[in-house]
Amino acid sequence: MQATWRSGSGSLNFSSSEDNPDGFVGKTDYGYINPGVRAVSMLETRPQMTSHGWVEGLYPEIILPENVHLRSYIGFKKGADASDGVTFHIFVHEGNTYSQVAVQKLFPRQYKKVDINLSPWAGKKIQLILKVSAGNHSKSDLAVWVNPRLDNFQGKK
Repeated sequence: MQATWRSGSGSLNFSSSEDNPDGFVGKTDYGYINPGVRAVSMLETRPQMTSHGWVEGLYPEIILPENVHLRSYIGFKKGADASDGVTFHIFVHEGNTYSQVAVQKLFPRQYKKVDINLSPWAGKKIQLILKVSAGNHSKSDLAVWVNPRLDNFQGKK
């Protein structure tokens, strides 16, 4: 599923340049996250290059099956040591309601497992939103979502 990406300055093209001041989003089949952990299927993002810039992906609406979890690892692309930290957000949009289901501030050389139970929205039409917010500086905020996916409770796709 392809998301529609945007930042504080407007729409972003997928696989734009990492140096784009408006923000960046792209995919790498394999690589490394800080502190040198090998990763596959990395969704790379960098917020708009401004204080407290952001970047977010809005996924197409789906009717969510039962027992579904959103799973990923979050962190920084290897080499993003100069970042002053980012905040990862996950939202569920249903009708006119936006529910923040996860928020995590990370700093370089940190990464964290994400496992969000989406069962409260089973059978409902929702839209998932992945967002990364910068601190005071965003130039080195190469934040990654490793293999973000929807799995059923047993771990099957």
